[in-house]
Amino acid sequence: MASAPQAGRRSRWRRLFRSCRCSVLGVLFVFLAVGIYLDQSGLPEFLKTRLQQELRARGVDVEFGRLRFRWYRGLVAESIRFRHGEEAERPELLAEEMVLRLDPAALRQGKLQLRSIEVINGQYALPVSLTNAPVERVTWNQIQAEIQFLPEDRWSLNRLTADFQGARLHLSGILTNASLIQSQRPFSAPTTASAPWRSPLRRLARELQRMRFAAPPEVHLDVRGDARRPFEFTATVLFQAREADTLWGTSRRLVAVAHLNQATGTPGLGRSELSLEAQDTHTPWSDAERVRLALFWSQAPTNPVPVAIDG
Repeated sequence: MASAPQAGRRSRWRRLFRSCRCSVLGVLFVFLAVGIYLDQSGLPEFLKTRLQQELRARGVDVEFGRLRFRWYRGLVAESIRFRHGEEAERPELLAEEMVLRLDPAALRQGKLQLRSIEVINGQYALPVSLTNAPVERVTWNQIQAEIQFLPEDRWSLNRLTADFQGARLHLSGILTNASLIQSQRPFSAPTTASAPWRSPLRRLARELQRMRFAAPPEVHLDVRGDARRPFEFTATVLFQAREADTLWGTSRRLVAVAHLNQATGTPGLGRSELSLEAQDTHTPWSDAERVRLALFWSQAPTNPVPVAIDG
């Protein structure tokens, strides 16, 4: 039989254990209740305003509705609209949700500093109308993107996927001096001088609508540039498609690789190259088991006419 002092100690330990267990359960219940409340009613308005200011300082002018806290995802903003001004022909980027991830080290110091954002289920509409022509919009749907904010005012687009005229787009890239993206007004309504890509993009969208493929074509695009010099951006494009049925004929497999606006050593002049390979091609004029084409040209970014072309 245990002595009275031993029984008393065990009794005290049991009471202490029950008290600790009740305290832990109480704290967990409070956290759970607060989490549910913040998820349902949203975070305070001042926190939403502070995060909008932080985004604006990084070159992202955005409006959103409710800001929620979800324990498995973090801060989630709803009903997103990225602002580019009030002109009727400006591009428009909308999204259902945006996840805002904070820097833990800055948060421990009481600072709200964004580390990255994730755009979920977005849509981008770009006006590509020509002079004296009705406004047309080229749209990208089902946009999923993640942007990481790096030191020295850089953005890293780790991934972006979107549907474009039946094709699947995969985009990545690096942007330096990113906070200048708003002051440089890159989303202004395009003019003939500033947007020589309008007409080719319009034609590309129309042609893709007329084409048929066994599976959605894949387009991989990597873009690098400086917001101080928007006309000096470089890009690498890979296009792949199977069982293509076009206005010019059919092809079992199409692969195109383009390197655009690469440095040449001459200020204001970029060099681009395009290589195209088609297998089992049938056209009204001829048939070919394999076709290969290489094209090189030099061009000023603000001039739609190439300076020199060779192939």
